[in-house]
Amino acid sequence: MPRPPLTRSRIVAAGLDIASELGLPALSVRAVARRVNATATGVQRHIGTTELVEAVVAEVVGSMPPVPARGDWPRRLRLWAVRTRAWLTGYPGLARYLLVNRWETFTALDRLEDVVGVLGASDLTKAEQVRAASTLYWFVLSSTDLDESAGIIGSDLSMKRIVDAPDRWPRLSAYSSDHSTTAAQAQFLFGLDLLLGGIGRREPVGADLHGADAVALS
Repeated sequence: MPRPPLTRSRIVAAGLDIASELGLPALSVRAVARRVNATATGVQRHIGTTELVEAVVAEVVGSMPPVPARGDWPRRLRLWAVRTRAWLTGYPGLARYLLVNRWETFTALDRLEDVVGVLGASDLTKAEQVRAASTLYWFVLSSTDLDESAGIIGSDLSMKRIVDAPDRWPRLSAYSSDHSTTAAQAQFLFGLDLLLGGIGRREPVGADLHGADAVALS
């Protein structure tokens, strides 16, 4: 039986299979070439490495869970975060890719806008909604990619000032010696509930924070 012709769509489909089975770090022109029984040079005539990764990521990100349409805003965002983390764990390396390229992945940006829209039901200003949505998105990606509490607790406070006091963050480092899936999930849920529970909390009167900087996500 003759071999099917080598096309861009066939190459991307093979790349998607590799990313689904082995994770995004395993994706390469050589890996795809082996999968489609072709040479790396033959594959590169149709698509380069960077374009291949971007095409596969676009296919994968297209399946990112939507934000639920019903329920109060904390419940909707919690459910979205849990589903998105579960979805990301099915594609190892994807969370890291999105952390680096989050502003260039249009479907991911659409989801971020959806989260901002849900936060419109809160008492946050528009600027605060954007900050809170970005923080939640970053939290989901970071915990999926690292599952290390040190990378989550109070990160980048000097720039964003979105946490009213670092010591109010959960002591998630208690889980750091246990790298099991169960512990990582428990850590994520604990931090997520505290994060959502603190959205909209304002600093005490007299605090040196104003406008969007007054959002507390403890």
